[in-house]
Amino acid sequence: MADNEHNEMSYGAVESAGADVPSTAFDASQRTVDDEGRGRIFGIRRSYLIMALSVVALTAGVSVGVKDGSATMADLGTAVDGPQGQQTSSVASGRSGHHNGGAAGASVKAGRVPTGTPRSTEKSSDEANVLLIVVDQARPDAFGVNGNTVSYTPNFDKIATDGVHFSQAYTSTPICTPARQALLTGRSPWNHGMRCYLNQVTPTKYTDGWLELPTVMGDLGYYTASVGKNHYGYNSTTMEWFTHGFDQFYPYEGDLSEDDEIKDKFEILDSYGLYFNETCPDCDPLATVPVDDVNAWYGGVYVYNESWHPTAWTGRTAIEWLEWWNSDGSDDYEDDTPFLLKVSFQRPHSPYDPPERFLDFIKDRAGDDLANIDDAWKGETGEWDYTFSSEAAPSLCNMSNSDTYCGDTTTYNVRNSRAHYYASLYFVDHWAGKVLDKFNTYGYQDNSLVIFVADHGDSLGDHNLWRKGYPTQQVATVPMFLRWPESMDSKVSVDRGYVSTKLTELRDILPTIADFGGSNITSEVDGSSLLDLVRQPDTADWRTVIDIELTSCGFNETLTFNALTDGEIKYVYWWYEGIENIFNLTADPYEQTDLRPTEAALANKWRSKLVAMFEEEGRDSYWVRNGTLQTQKTCWYMDYLPNYPCWSTPIVDYVVADGEEYTFACSTA
Repeated sequence: MADNEHNEMSYGAVESAGADVPSTAFDASQRTVDDEGRGRIFGIRRSYLIMALSVVALTAGVSVGVKDGSATMADLGTAVDGPQGQQTSSVASGRSGHHNGGAAGASVKAGRVPTGTPRSTEKSSDEANVLLIVVDQARPDAFGVNGNTVSYTPNFDKIATDGVHFSQAYTSTPICTPARQALLTGRSPWNHGMRCYLNQVTPTKYTDGWLELPTVMGDLGYYTASVGKNHYGYNSTTMEWFTHGFDQFYPYEGDLSEDDEIKDKFEILDSYGLYFNETCPDCDPLATVPVDDVNAWYGGVYVYNESWHPTAWTGRTAIEWLEWWNSDGSDDYEDDTPFLLKVSFQRPHSPYDPPERFLDFIKDRAGDDLANIDDAWKGETGEWDYTFSSEAAPSLCNMSNSDTYCGDTTTYNVRNSRAHYYASLYFVDHWAGKVLDKFNTYGYQDNSLVIFVADHGDSLGDHNLWRKGYPTQQVATVPMFLRWPESMDSKVSVDRGYVSTKLTELRDILPTIADFGGSNITSEVDGSSLLDLVRQPDTADWRTVIDIELTSCGFNETLTFNALTDGEIKYVYWWYEGIENIFNLTADPYEQTDLRPTEAALANKWRSKLVAMFEEEGRDSYWVRNGTLQTQKTCWYMDYLPNYPCWSTPIVDYVVADGEEYTFACSTA
């Protein structure tokens, strides 16, 4: 059955439980790219790649080559040829030696499948591969497994029902890059130091001694590959992508921009950008409104054939990588060498730009006037969130600004925005199902670990808020599902479909995967292994409180907060004016009632917990003084923490005077 139909194979067949979406024949006026895209992703013309790299080399003054732990654009081109076996000389050249664990990560040669002797491994073949699926900006209540009847996520739900659903999963820094820092390093906000949005995680040259997922698994004998979004960034001098030790690396970072010199092209050419420009050379990547506002609160239908969509590209690339791994091209690799494949979709992060048939499907489920979406919408609920309304802050919370952080609009506009969001998520689920089908076709489900997680949620109008970066539940919690392999059944004490209410967080992903790979690293990171919660859920030594913190200086300096929760009560402290919120999450999961005005004793209890945490971490008088939380009118004091590798003491005022310093992001040069 064609890929553009909705009922196919085992995981895809789950969709037949709901209303089917009719297949859509390709418009003859569109460029002929089949939905499978065979030969397109991994068949980019070498002449085009050389031309692209030559432009970069001439403008940046760099030589064409490979640096430690980084891949040039030319490498990405030869890398994407690899999985289809078109460049057999490089694909068949063997694997690299052990990762050295240093700041540089893996040493990668042209062809991106490293040369050298295969890694030796003592890993038992009974428990082998790891598939890590990450999505961006997915709120938990958008999933069917959590009771949403409008959204449609059968493939992600199946991971939960076939494994374990962590219903109290949090992201301690609920915005893109700090969340990715936790995924990569297993560290808490205090220990990775990134408390604000940056363009990329900390480059490895600054993090000597930190554990990171690709190198940890490389040292355990795993072959590692990454497809999609990582927020790893690139070297601003050489224009090489940072790989953080992945053996193969196919980035899509979603950085769309137009430039006078490169009209209607991706200014920074990642793997998806190269694919799009080559297969659709006369197309404008920004043609879908509002794609030019990547954080827009409203959505639009993808204007091109859905095969060109980055969601489809990410899924196809992962599928072709799995095909390559099982092809003749990898015959000279050790049969028992396990792999870690990270598949990271940029959607449903805005722009909410689903293909039309997916939006039609969701709107049918939403009913007349999209009224069935209402139950999922919690708008302004009380005095505490009135401050985010357009009436309270007309210039800041202006809905005519397409990428506004806050503001209120009509009920239908909110429903319509959510319909586009749900459709975008459904499209991701559709392609994730295809990846899982291919994964299972090769029998990997018998001995492999599958983890699904998001980096943070999305406000979608809750409390008059849009985007992310808040301590609210549907932003600070994430879907987190894990399916253990049949080979582990004898070691697991829960049934498949188990729902764990333990407090989990993104920092737990690295130690979980390392544990599956045979290494206990919990003494070296802040996270714990999620496998403990299925092996021994009643006796596992587990946290009872989770911390949340963030600063959004770029939006508004009042948005800087710390929060604590035990899953039942949430305490929030806003630094700008010392305002506190307290919510009973059990009785009030959408935080509609702030208990602070009537529960002074409860506030005292939780404030003391936050003070104790700060004192244990060793935070200075900017945070707590004589047991009292401070207020801070200068947001920039709190954008980084002292454990951020490039941290320096904040200045007295934001205006930089001679001889004074404040923290900047680590250089990417």
